[in-house]
Amino acid sequence: MGLLNPKQSHVNGRFAVAGDEPLSKKVIGIRLPVSVYELLEPMPATERTEWLRRVISAAAIAELQPKS
Repeated sequence: MGLLNPKQSHVNGRFAVAGDEPLSKKVIGIRLPVSVYELLEPMPATERTEWLRRVISAAAIAELQPKS
């Protein structure tokens, strides 16, 4: 069976995102308010995952990374 997301690659029996940094081995799961979930739910799963990774990463860097 082919990859559902063509941007993913298979490395050592695990999926890895094609990009500069590998994914963490640990997963963080969150529950969202119903109104937010309803906005996200119609998105295709691969598109939703990529979008969530992008916006969470941007927010974490902007808000939590120490300023130099």
